[in-house]
Amino acid sequence: MAYSSRQEFSAIAGEKSELLSLFYPVALTILSGSLLAFVERLLLARYSIEGMEAALTVMYFSRLFYFPCMAVPLMAQAAIGFHIGAQEKRAVGPCTWQMVWFCIFSAFITIPLGWSVGQSYFSGMSIAPLALPYYHLSIPLNFLYPLITAFAAFYIGIGRARFFLAATIATHLLHLGLCYLLIFGLPGWIHPMGIMGAGIATLITQVGLALFLALSFLHPSYREAFGTDRWQFNRLLLWKYSSPGLFRFGARILCTSSWAALTWFVSRKGDDFLLVFSVGGSIAIFTTFVGEALSQVMTTMASRFLGAKQYHKLPLLYKSSLSLFVFSGLLLAIPTILFPETTMAILFSPEKCIRIGEMLVPILLGNWIFFLVFTYNSIPMGFILAHQYTKFSLLMAALNWVESLTIYAIIQVFDGPAVYFWAFVAFAMFFWETLLLNRKMRSLNDSVLVNLEPSVIR
Repeated sequence: MAYSSRQEFSAIAGEKSELLSLFYPVALTILSGSLLAFVERLLLARYSIEGMEAALTVMYFSRLFYFPCMAVPLMAQAAIGFHIGAQEKRAVGPCTWQMVWFCIFSAFITIPLGWSVGQSYFSGMSIAPLALPYYHLSIPLNFLYPLITAFAAFYIGIGRARFFLAATIATHLLHLGLCYLLIFGLPGWIHPMGIMGAGIATLITQVGLALFLALSFLHPSYREAFGTDRWQFNRLLLWKYSSPGLFRFGARILCTSSWAALTWFVSRKGDDFLLVFSVGGSIAIFTTFVGEALSQVMTTMASRFLGAKQYHKLPLLYKSSLSLFVFSGLLLAIPTILFPETTMAILFSPEKCIRIGEMLVPILLGNWIFFLVFTYNSIPMGFILAHQYTKFSLLMAALNWVESLTIYAIIQVFDGPAVYFWAFVAFAMFFWETLLLNRKMRSLNDSVLVNLEPSVIR
């Protein structure tokens, strides 16, 4: 179908409006979690710099166990969007329940495995005395995070993202209050617990959020509209909804294991590398919410268009997402590029700022470039996940190990300075991921524009 310039502009404006209506609640939900993790790291840094470094190291290693399991229920978001677009609402409940069963079964593997390998991973690190007890306390999250993701896929998929946002924000506010109270203590009442206080606060609030979402999921209105009372385990349905996510599961194992290996390497390179890694990693936790939100929204909206056979809307959706990418990049440039000293003084303690010294500008510039590459890559990746090109997703994940080895070579073989660590990460991502994603996206656009009916399963 041919569009005039005015018609195309109107169509893009319409898709942008729909994109924003879903993007904002999803982005705010992810932002809430990112901001929570960011502020928690800042609180730990003010209590103990070593505590922040230990918490960040534990987070990257722990992701090896719960992050892959989150991929399967997250992929169910595409199936839910497809069912909604195809007017098959009663299939949404059973789909979500099979993801809950998946989370239960996976916990019998990830929790014992996580407990058994932690000792050897942290052995020899200067932060091990702080990191290991905190890591053991966080192991139940290997079950809670995937479970919450399954419910998030349900609420976002049926268009109730604002409800999930409200519940998440309320939980995070409670989390921050508990964090401050337990980290620094209350004279005469609560002894300061430092990093362990942050772990206890996380565990309490995530259990509460999971229980609240589960009870709401069983509300009579949802039972009638979406069949959420159809809780029975069904082996065939489990395979139907989880199999597209298994490639993504494997992909995330490759992603998280490569990053865990890089974290292990950096933690042994000395204080400068650990400082740059912890400062930049704390900022990256906060800024990457834009890319994660764009990827989720692209997956949901593109899946709806595929289910409704509205293939002509896909290129327009892609153009709309690019405008959000440009806007977010320019917005982040204000604090990181224009006012780096002010930004660092607000975020970190004077002691931390003194230690950073002349490394400030390269760290923030590297983080900004990393943000641009990560966020841009999230857009085509969302489309690819909606089309369920699972093998390609696995290939992209395998490149994470190539990227980590590239960074290792730059640092170890060519003596790359610590201050440019995040710039090295951005370069490796661009060289190995961005170019390949662009090529795949051009092929996908050609399929949509020429055939107008792309195959859904690859």
